[in-house]
Amino acid sequence: MLRSTIYTIFTIALFAITLQTALAQGGSSPVGVNWIMVTFNTPPNTLSVYQAPLKYNKDFALSMQIDDSDESIFTEGFPLFEGNGTSQGLTYSDGCGNSHYFKISSSTFIFSNNGTDIHNGYLDKVTWDQLDTLYNHGWGIINHGVNSDAGNDPVFIDYSIKRCKSYIRRKLFNTTDGGVSTNQFVNPNGFESWTIPAFNQGYIGAFRQSGDFPIGDDGGDVNDPSIDWTQQLVFKRTNAESDAVIPHVDGMANSSINGANYWSTIFTHNLSTKYSGNFTSDFTYIANTYGESGLDNILMTTDE
Repeated sequence: MLRSTIYTIFTIALFAITLQTALAQGGSSPVGVNWIMVTFNTPPNTLSVYQAPLKYNKDFALSMQIDDSDESIFTEGFPLFEGNGTSQGLTYSDGCGNSHYFKISSSTFIFSNNGTDIHNGYLDKVTWDQLDTLYNHGWGIINHGVNSDAGNDPVFIDYSIKRCKSYIRRKLFNTTDGGVSTNQFVNPNGFESWTIPAFNQGYIGAFRQSGDFPIGDDGGDVNDPSIDWTQQLVFKRTNAESDAVIPHVDGMANSSINGANYWSTIFTHNLSTKYSGNFTSDFTYIANTYGESGLDNILMTTDE
C-alpha cells in the first residue's frame, strides 16, 4: 500500500479518537471509537493500521483532580498551565506542530450542608463563571456528589449523584451548548458503596483512594491485555497530599518502555495548602522534562 495511504489512515484514526474524546467530555457520546470508515480510490493490496495506545502516541499519561470544588484549580492551576503575564504555560505537542496546554479536572460538589450553592463566592470555592472558563478551555468537571455528605443511604446516594449532574448541567447550560454532562465520578471519601450506583447511572469511571487494578500505586499499563477498557472501571487515585508527585511521574516515564504505556491519576484538595510539594516547581519540572520543551512524551489531560 502507498505510504500516503497509510498516513491517511493514521490521520483519520487520530482525528476520530480526538473527536470522540471531545464528544465524551461534552457528554454527547460514550468514550471509545466504534468504527472508522476509510475510502480508497483503488483496492489496496495490503493494509496495516496502527492505533496509538495513548492520544498523540505519547509514552505515558497523567491526569489530576482538585477535589471539593476548590478554587485553586482556577487561581493557581489555570494561570500556570495556560499561561499569564509571567508564564508561557506548560504544554505538550500533538506531533504536528501544535501545542496543547496541560489540563486538570475539578471534582465538583454543589451545595453546602445547609443548601447554599457553594459556587457563588462561598468559602474559596470555584465559581460557575470560572468553571465555565475552565471547561471551555478543555479542563474537566467531575461529579463528586451533591454535597460533602458521604453517607451510605442508597436513596441519598442515588439522589446525590443525579442532583449534582443535573445541577451542573443546568448552571452551565447557557454558556456551553447543551450544558456539561459529567461522565466520571469521584466517590465521596472514596467509599465503595457509591461505585455501583454511579455505574447504574451511566458513569464510565469511579475514582477512589484504594485499589490496584487497572491503576495501582505506580500507575497502570494501558496495554495490559487483562484490562477491558469498554467496561466501567474503578480507578485508584494517588494522593498528592501525602505522596511526592515528581518521583511518581519519573517512575511512570521509566516504566513506559518495551511496549508499556503507563497512566495514573492524582488528586489534592488545594494546590498550595494541601499539595505535598510545591505545585509550581513540580509541574514546571514535569513540563521541562516530559513536556514540549523536553522529551515531549507526556499526555497531561483530563481523565476522559
